[in-house]
Amino acid sequence: MLVEAGYDVHILEIGQATTEAVQVVKTGVLETGSGFLLGVGGGSKIDVAKLAACDLARPLHLVPTSAATTASPPARVIKGPRAASL
Repeated sequence: MLVEAGYDVHILEIGQATTEAVQVVKTGVLETGSGFLLGVGGGSKIDVAKLAACDLARPLHLVPTSAATTASPPARVIKGPRAASL
C-alpha cells in the first residue's frame, strides 16, 4: 500500500523493547533518511517506535496489533536489569 503510494519503504524488525533496539531503529532512520516512522506491533514494538520518533523529532504513525497495546505515552523499555517508563 505504501509502495503503491510512492513511498520508499524500509523495514526494521526488533525483538524486546530495549535501549539497544531504540538505537537500532534510530540508526536505520538516519541511514535511510526516513521522514516518518510507522510502528506496527504490540506494546513493546510501539514503545520503541515512540522513543525513536521522539528522539529524532520525526512524525510517528502507529498500527497496534493487539487490543492491550499501550498506543499512547509513556513508553517502556528495558534499561539494565529492569523495565523503565520514559
